[in-house]
Amino acid sequence: REARVPVRAVQLDSWFYPHEKSRPLNPDWGMDVPPTGMLRWEPREDLLPDGLDDLRHRMGDPPLILHSRHFSNQSPYFEETEAWIDGDRGHPKAPDFYERLMAQAAGWGAITYEQDWLIECFLGVRGLREAPGRARAWQEGIDAAARHHGRTLQWCMASPADFMQTVTLDRVTSIRTSGDYRYIIGSGALWAWFFYTNALARALGLNPYKDVFFTSGEGEGWDGDPHCECEALVAALSSGPVGIGDRLGRTDRKLVMRTCREDGVL
Repeated sequence: REARVPVRAVQLDSWFYPHEKSRPLNPDWGMDVPPTGMLRWEPREDLLPDGLDDLRHRMGDPPLILHSRHFSNQSPYFEETEAWIDGDRGHPKAPDFYERLMAQAAGWGAITYEQDWLIECFLGVRGLREAPGRARAWQEGIDAAARHHGRTLQWCMASPADFMQTVTLDRVTSIRTSGDYRYIIGSGALWAWFFYTNALARALGLNPYKDVFFTSGEGEGWDGDPHCECEALVAALSSGPVGIGDRLGRTDRKLVMRTCREDGVL
């Protein structure tokens, strides 16, 4: 805020809620991203003892975009609602289960619910794909809950089937069309992935999102990106969200302002 970077919303990734094996608190970042499922879509008590309201207030009350993933078979939700269980994964049977999550999202000040790990939800739980229409009912249930609570949706790790299913959904406004930034593969491969997949997204009326990027040049360890200008250009030309992911104090305002107006409008 002191640097007058016009951030219009803040996205919280999967670290904010408990997983079966939660991501460790690691100030040095790193590649340790346990693939285990979500237990509860609620703030981690060890990270956010005063909840999301407190965090949001300390950030200046921006709208939030909140990440979600596939469920662990150990989720306490499945003591209250029927679920398909498959190995270490689980998935709620009732499409209206997501009313609960969208009500929470609205209460926390979230404008968008991000459903990540879509392919893991589908391939990880055979019950979800044992009969035609189950996966469609699941996604239409999320969409209906988002519509009821006035939220929008962002899809991530989508298969071609997930892309095509959006023709029956009206709350999905953006979709990730490449892998995670600075994770496993380099920027050049991600750009190629992004450009090709965007053609499908745009044909379906979806705004492609390339994930966050660093706006500052090369730094120590994980910090900074020598290709930050190219990252900003790719994000700005995508027609989708532009997300910056710098450490505190490392954002290059001049580069950010080449992607948007003074009020943050792209």
